[in-house]
Amino acid sequence: MAFIGATPTPIPLTATDIPDLPATKITSGTFPALNGSNLTNLDASDLTGTLPAISGENLTGIASDFVLLSTTTVSSSVSSISFDGHFSSTYKNYVAFLSYVRPTSDGAAILMRLRQSNSDQTANNYTLANSGVYRYQGTSDADDVGGADSDRFILTYNDVTSNVEADGGIDGRIYFSQPLRTDTHKKVHGTLIHSRPDPAYRQRHDFIGCYYANTNALSGFTIYFDSGNIASGIIKLYGIK
Repeated sequence: MAFIGATPTPIPLTATDIPDLPATKITSGTFPALNGSNLTNLDASDLTGTLPAISGENLTGIASDFVLLSTTTVSSSVSSISFDGHFSSTYKNYVAFLSYVRPTSDGAAILMRLRQSNSDQTANNYTLANSGVYRYQGTSDADDVGGADSDRFILTYNDVTSNVEADGGIDGRIYFSQPLRTDTHKKVHGTLIHSRPDPAYRQRHDFIGCYYANTNALSGFTIYFDSGNIASGIIKLYGIK
């Protein structure tokens, strides 16, 4: 039978029109896929059950341009710390972060050698220039400028203390620019800071260095002190796309 009179304007159903609708009453049709626009004003009280644990499979689409590749933590004395085999075509550049790297004896300087084919390069083919500032608390401050050609990079002066309570060792970062390239000499640059007591002393070192023996790809690097061992510290290596 046809509708008599004016057809009423359709009104969408709301939740109050269908209270407590059991799922068994829905026998046909397809619900739209859930997404952010469907789930507006979702009340936490409407969520029951246990959410799945978050894993790598759940976290898709997250940028990974800065990734931790390796960590070395020193808790007992070692002569050196080497990183090798972490440079790959996945990343163009790399940065090593040093945290509280402390020598076993006072007056040590932190050094670095580059590695090729899993071996430290020890020939006299390193050149480095550095600059920085220091402050003797209560007495003086000044700028430092220096440089050296040597068989390794000399990253700080001979004044790093072994006193962990008052000093805390060396902190900072070292950048490696495209270590796998084979058409150019290898470059590093970075900043390191440290302090010492008696007299109170604070210093920052900025440095740039070049290994000019050849243009072969690097496989890694080694950190050590010019006297004594590494007493403690953490070094983390990150890859940067």
